[in-house]
Amino acid sequence: MPPSELGTRKLRVRRATRLLQLFSLGLLAAGGINFIPLVGDMVTAILAVLTGVAGVIGLAFTWHRALVLFTLLSWATTTLAVVHLVILGLDHSIDVWQWLMFLCVGFAALPPAVLSSAMHLRRVWRPQPLIGEHHAPLVEDHTDGAPAPDRVGATPAGPLPPPRVPERPVWPPPNAPLALGSDLLATGRVVAAVQSGDAAGVSREDVGAAARVATSVWPPPS
Repeated sequence: MPPSELGTRKLRVRRATRLLQLFSLGLLAAGGINFIPLVGDMVTAILAVLTGVAGVIGLAFTWHRALVLFTLLSWATTTLAVVHLVILGLDHSIDVWQWLMFLCVGFAALPPAVLSSAMHLRRVWRPQPLIGEHHAPLVEDHTDGAPAPDRVGATPAGPLPPPRVPERPVWPPPNAPLALGSDLLATGRVVAAVQSGDAAGVSREDVGAAARVATSVWPPPS
C-alpha cells in the first residue's frame, strides 16, 4: 500500500474512533436521563449505560472483546428503542417525554452500531495474536538433533565439528618391538602348555619371550 493511501486510511480510522467516542458519551448521557423516575425506561437506561461503558473502555484501550460487546449492545439498544417507539405509535401516545427519550437513545445507538460493524467487517479491529513476545511456547521441538539457534534466522558462528568415530584397536600395538614374530610363537606355546597342563615342550626362552610380549602390550595404547 502506498504511503499516501496508508496515511489516508489512518486518518479515517482516527476520525471514526473519535466519532464513536462521542456517541459512547452520548449513550451514557441518554442512559442517565432514562434513569429519571416516571419519565424513562429502566431497562433502556441500563442497556444504554452498558453500551456507553463498553464503547469508552474498548476505544480507549483498543480492547477487541470490549469493542465486540460495544457493537452488539449498540444494536440491542437500537432495537429496544425502535420497539418502544413502535409501541408508542400504536398506542397513539402523546407523552412527549417518552418520545423524546427513546428518540435520543435511538439516535445515539444506531450510528455507532453501523460504524462499529463496518470497522469489524473491514478488519480494522482485529483480535490480538495469542503467541507473541510474552506468550512464546516454552518448549521448542528440534527433530534434527542440531543445537537450537539463539534467535530466529540465526546461523551458527562456525562450522560444526565432525562426528566422533569410535576408535578401533590397533594390532600389533604401536609400542611393540620389531622382532615380535618369534616372541609371539613362544607365547603361543606357553599358552597352549597352560591350557593342556603339559609343559614338556616349553623352555625358559619361551617363558621369557611370553614375558616380553606381556610387557610390550600392557598397558594398552590410549
